[in-house]
Amino acid sequence: MDFSFTPEQEKLRFDIGEFLENNLTSEYKNVLYDVAGVGVSKEFTKMLAKNGWIGMQWPESYGGAGMGIMEYVIYREEMVMRGAPIGYHLTAENQMAPSIIINGTDEQKQRIIPSIAKGEMSICIGYSEPNTGSDLASLQTRADEDGDDFIINGVKTWNSGAIHSELIWLAARTNHDVPKHKGITVFLVELDSPGITIDPIQNMARIGGFSNITFDNVRVPKSNIVGELDQGWYVVAQNLDFERSGIERVASNYSIIYDFLEYIKTHSNNTRNNVGNSLVRNRIADMFIEVEVGRYLAYNIAWMQSKGLVPNKEASISKVFGAETTKRNSQAMLEILGMYGGVDYTSHYSPIQGKVLRSWYGGISSTIAAGTSEIQRNIIAMRGLGLPRT
Repeated sequence: MDFSFTPEQEKLRFDIGEFLENNLTSEYKNVLYDVAGVGVSKEFTKMLAKNGWIGMQWPESYGGAGMGIMEYVIYREEMVMRGAPIGYHLTAENQMAPSIIINGTDEQKQRIIPSIAKGEMSICIGYSEPNTGSDLASLQTRADEDGDDFIINGVKTWNSGAIHSELIWLAARTNHDVPKHKGITVFLVELDSPGITIDPIQNMARIGGFSNITFDNVRVPKSNIVGELDQGWYVVAQNLDFERSGIERVASNYSIIYDFLEYIKTHSNNTRNNVGNSLVRNRIADMFIEVEVGRYLAYNIAWMQSKGLVPNKEASISKVFGAETTKRNSQAMLEILGMYGGVDYTSHYSPIQGKVLRSWYGGISSTIAAGTSEIQRNIIAMRGLGLPRT
């Protein structure tokens, strides 16, 4: 693997950085995150779309710029490192569009992907259920065939961004007479369909970007199936690899660490949490080292994808390392801040608007979302090391 970037790629990074310097105002930067660790601003998404940066790696026929995977990683890294509010389109751009390009019909590609590129469509994920988490194949939401449609009934939970999304990428059971992995189908469902109820959930970090979604006899046309009937497990597995391979898990650490570093430089009044303390300096150095390791793990995945390789175990390695790095780093920063680190972000006593505390809360959930760390280690063991299941 070549760790250097081409002059054109470096120019792209410079152009994106210059754009953010001029347009990422404090108003945008301080938007509380509620999707994948970033804030949501439809207005900012529209600005990116005008520059042709959303879906830059997609074919031009679908509204993309025909660039490479590495260019896309550079764009995402710069956005997340600087705290840009890209949450409105992030999941649709990072997960759904690539899956639709691979598995979708021509009509789905022409209808949905250009809308994402224009910043006009957000898609949330409908996988987890109240009684189905890590064992996703045990999902109980059902879709029953009825003429040219399917009737969907069930409940999905922990749906990030549903409150501002137009569609949900829904996994439902369409066949109850086959092994659980073989009777699942993926649907694209309009969230304004009759029979859908969205109930927001606030998590322990007081982030309100999650929802419970109830489906009560929701009618969905067969033309909204992604991939083949009853073969949705393969679409889901591929889609999860896109989710787990993102660079945003580690890139989001940079802005918090830099803000934290500036804070303790100017606010420390004792030797325990002063930057002159060798223990503090060593822990900060460890933070940056771990983030850099996670960064290159993500680069490796992008390189593999650019060569047509499938990063399965590599995606799990990147996901588990990125999630647990965030958790370790936020824990270290809280310890250095002392009692002030635990002050709620609504208080003016909270350091750097409570970003460290929210990162700590988010770090806990990031080891669960998109597949727990335990699940990732199982994938690494079986698919990477060839170890037996039992």
